Amino acid sequence: MRQPAWLHQGKSCLTSLVAFYDGVPASVGKGKATQVVCLNFCKAFDTVPHNTLLSESWREGIIGWTIEWRRNWLGGRSQRVVINGSMCKWTPATSVVPQRSMMGPVLFTIFINDIDSEIECSLR
Repeated sequence: MRQPAWLHQGKSCLTSLVAFYDGVPASVGKGKATQVVCLNFCKAFDTVPHNTLLSESWREGIIGWTIEWRRNWLGGRSQRVVINGSMCKWTPATSVVPQRSMMGPVLFTIFINDIDSEIECSLR
């Protein structure tokens, strides 16, 4: 699996933040076009479509029984909403990566691995 451009291997989050806060004013000071985009992934695990995730896994070279295992692990889950004791009916969960699992972060990383594929800039 290729390393994402924004992953600075061997550097801490603090080091990356310091580089970011030093880099933005320096770029602006040199008259370079500077844009900052912040992404919030707090609900990201709730919005990952299973079929897209499995396709991304296949593109990353994950094949055969591993894809089938992932399909089985993701499938067959249901969800419902409960508000003040009133419950909706159970519906299939087709876009949820189970949280508090070992595989959740791995699958999400595969899902966003090509997030920078069409961007021509410096990412942090």
